Amino acid sequence: MANTPTTGTKITQDAQGRLSVPDQPILPFIEGDGTGPDIWRATKRVLDAAVEKSFGGEKAIAWHEILAGEKARDLTGEWLPEKSLEAMREYRVGIKGPLTTPVGGGFRSLNVALRQLLDLYACVRPVRYYNGVPSPVKEPGRVDMVISQQDLGSAGNGIAFSPDYKKVYIVARGGVVVADVTTQNKPANLKLFSDFMIDGIRCGPDGIRLDVYGNLWSGSNAGNNIGYSGVTVWSPEGKLLGRIRLPEVCANVAFGGPKRNRLFMAAGQSLYAVYTNTQGASPG
Repeated sequence: MANTPTTGTKITQDAQGRLSVPDQPILPFIEGDGTGPDIWRATKRVLDAAVEKSFGGEKAIAWHEILAGEKARDLTGEWLPEKSLEAMREYRVGIKGPLTTPVGGGFRSLNVALRQLLDLYACVRPVRYYNGVPSPVKEPGRVDMVISQQDLGSAGNGIAFSPDYKKVYIVARGGVVVADVTTQNKPANLKLFSDFMIDGIRCGPDGIRLDVYGNLWSGSNAGNNIGYSGVTVWSPEGKLLGRIRLPEVCANVAFGGPKRNRLFMAAGQSLYAVYTNTQGASPG
């Protein structure tokens, strides 16, 4: 990683707020944690190929790596170095991968910190039904709500409903939060479901699903802690019931098969599957 870009030109902005993009713009990127490096390698190939095809080789992106998250902590001792923030401000446009939420690192979420420090957008998660989409509930059109980042207390990620659709679970605040769904289809009584700490190690949740008993199944990202990545299973009360250990970080999970009793686990570079003694609460 270079401290300063060796090629490319900055994107500039005029007095009216319009961007001027050169033929070889410098774009900072944050590789990200967990599955971030794998996602970034594929993303870079797609973006470079798209620019190449669109402009016939006349334009190209000058990528400039900056640090945040676990990689920044390992190399600099800081989760979010000031130099990275300065680079984002200077070059105006950038891209980042998924970032872990540091335990005791001074931030509830690095993603939220970036948005606040750089005055970026608000993360809003709409939840609604679209006509024609199969649904396990009788009146799916009644589900229509917006849960804001301010309500969650951090950026939201994965989302799932209880089998009776009276509770909604959202990956946020470094763990999972749960709220009641009111008769007006609004979230109420929002509280922390679990911080996903196991043996003092944060098994960061990502994609989540519930089974017919209301147990929550979550992909687990424990970073470099061997034996803790995979899937964690939690009771409706937020008690750890068990784990499925995988040799790599797991992002998303879904129940499938004719009986919805086969759990599919999308990991960093593999797709795993296992039959369970339960069923998913809804298709998918």
